[in-house]
Amino acid sequence: MIATFGCSQTGGFTEEPTWSKLLSNETEQDVYNIGHPATSLAFSVDQLIKFKKLYPQSKTILQITRPNRFTLIDGFDFSKYLKQDGNYYYLDKSQTGELLRTYIGADRMCNQYPYCEQDLKYYRETVTRHSKLDQLNFIANIYLAKSLADLVFFHQTPNHQLLQQDPKLSNILCLETILGSEFKTLSRDEAGHFTQQGMVWQSNHLKEYIKL
Repeated sequence: MIATFGCSQTGGFTEEPTWSKLLSNETEQDVYNIGHPATSLAFSVDQLIKFKKLYPQSKTILQITRPNRFTLIDGFDFSKYLKQDGNYYYLDKSQTGELLRTYIGADRMCNQYPYCEQDLKYYRETVTRHSKLDQLNFIANIYLAKSLADLVFFHQTPNHQLLQQDPKLSNILCLETILGSEFKTLSRDEAGHFTQQGMVWQSNHLKEYIKL
């Protein structure tokens, strides 16, 4: 059994197969994709902890999202929102997209709901106002993930501020660093989401990297 965690670069946001889905085809193992678009690293780590409690022998892969994201995670149970496609299990985003309260940056929300402006004001005043504290919390979650998952990786090169805080982050596997200029060729947009060709490369690379 394999489980993957991350944001849209893992959970996907198009109809094309994700790298996790391709992994299920190649390994013929049950693969659970608990990645979800726009979510924070803290959300991914929280889901990782819950999954490992249920399936302690599973192989787990966590993609590190970007800083400056905030996702309210209280009461979220991934097992209630899973859909199945053969040996591939993934979150039903038609339901979770409405449930999850998640923010990117200080002025953009990924869904609307009653009183969301109050939450956004709280986010601006507590998280983004203290960006250095947010970075330290982000780095702490990276090391927590590393202590739990079989593989933790960056999709894109960590930003300068993070590397200033902790230069050792450059030692973590990073797909953009490995690919160099080819990274843009395999990306469909400026956010670095992979094309299907990029997904195939990623699935094969990660499979070999942790010897699945």
